[in-house]
Amino acid sequence: MHLTVATEDDRVVSIEVDADTDVETVKIILEGETGIPAEVQTLQLNGNEMTNQGTLREQGVTAEELLMLTISGSPAQVPREQPLEGYAGGSDVYGEDGDELRRRTQRSAGTSDVAPVAADRQGVRAATAAYPTAMWNLPVRLLQNSFRFVTSAVGLGFQIVGFVAMPLLRLVGGLGTGIQSMGTEQFLSEFEGRYGVHHPIFHSGTYSEAMREAQRTFKFLLVYLHSAEHTNTPAFCRNILCDPEVVEFLDENFVVWAGDIRGADAYQMSYSLRASTFPYVAVLGHFNGHIQFVAQIEGPTRKDRFVSTLQQAMDNYSSMLAAERAEADSRTESRRLREEQDAAYLAALAEDQAKDRQRREEQERVATEEAERKRMEEEVAALAAEE
Repeated sequence: MHLTVATEDDRVVSIEVDADTDVETVKIILEGETGIPAEVQTLQLNGNEMTNQGTLREQGVTAEELLMLTISGSPAQVPREQPLEGYAGGSDVYGEDGDELRRRTQRSAGTSDVAPVAADRQGVRAATAAYPTAMWNLPVRLLQNSFRFVTSAVGLGFQIVGFVAMPLLRLVGGLGTGIQSMGTEQFLSEFEGRYGVHHPIFHSGTYSEAMREAQRTFKFLLVYLHSAEHTNTPAFCRNILCDPEVVEFLDENFVVWAGDIRGADAYQMSYSLRASTFPYVAVLGHFNGHIQFVAQIEGPTRKDRFVSTLQQAMDNYSSMLAAERAEADSRTESRRLREEQDAAYLAALAEDQAKDRQRREEQERVATEEAERKRMEEEVAALAAEE
C-alpha cells in the first residue's frame, strides 16, 4: 500500500506499507524518514487522530491515502513557532506567520495568547534536547519491533526486510523465492477475469526463473508490476498491455514477467526497482554476467510512447545483446569442438584397446595350441616306450 505523509513544515514523504501494519509501526518508519521521534508524532486521517493500537486497515486507511503528521504535546513542551534542531534541518516550521499560529495553538490548548516568550524558549530547549536521544534510540526501537514484523503477514515481512536490511538493488540470485501471498496462477486468473485472455505470455515462474529464461533465449526481460488498486491500471491494461499489436511486439522481443505487488515476489521487486508510480514497467538485460537496468515506464502513458520507449531501449542495448549471443555461440562452438575431440580420442582409445585385446587373445590361443601339441607328443612317446 502506497501512502503519502505530509508534515507541518510542508515536507512530503512517500512510504510503502502493508494494510495490516499497526500505526505504531508506521510512526517508527516515519521516524527514520523524517527524524521526528515516534513518541511525539500524531497521525491524522481526514482530520481524525489515529490510535497506535489499530492497524491501517482497521482505521480506514486505503491505498494512495494522504496522512497528516503533526507533533503532539502542549506549546510549553514543543513550541511550534520555534525551529527545532534536528527537525527539517533546523528550519522555522511556520515561517513569517509564526506569531498568529502560536496564538491559535495556545488557544486550542486553553492557554493565554500572551504567554511569555521566555517560557516558550525554555520549552524549545527541552524539546531539542530530547531529539538526539530519540534518534539514538531509533535502532533499539526498530529491533524491538522486528519480531512483530516477522510474525505478521508475508508482505509485511518483506517490507521490514526492505526498510531494515535488504539493499534496494539486490537483483541477482535472491529475489525469486516463490513464496507469495498471491501466486502466479492467482494473479493470472484475476487478470484474465478482468481484462481477458488476450495478453502477453506471462512467465509462469519466479522473477529469477524468468531472468534465466531471458538469458537463455537472448531476450530482454520486461517486468510489469501490477497494482490493482491504482486508478491508472485499468486503462493501461486494456488499452496498451492487451492491445494485439503490443502483445505481438512483446511476445517476439521479450520474456514478460508480471506480478501483483500484493505478492511477495512483486512486492520485493518494487523495492529493488524503486517503483514509485503505477503501472510500472522495467526492462532488464543480462550482460557480462550481470543484470543491468535498461529502461522503465512509470504511470500513465500512450500506446505509441510505450512501444517507442521499448524499441529505443532495444536499439540502445542490441549490440550488447548481440555480443552476449556471439559469446554464447563461441562457447557452444568451443564446446562442440572439445566434444568432437573427446569423441575422437575415445574412439581411438577404444580401437587401440580392441587391438590389444585381439593380440592377447591370439597369443593365448597360440600358447594353448602349443601346450596341447606338446602334451600329445608326450603321450605318444609314453605309449611307444611301453611297447
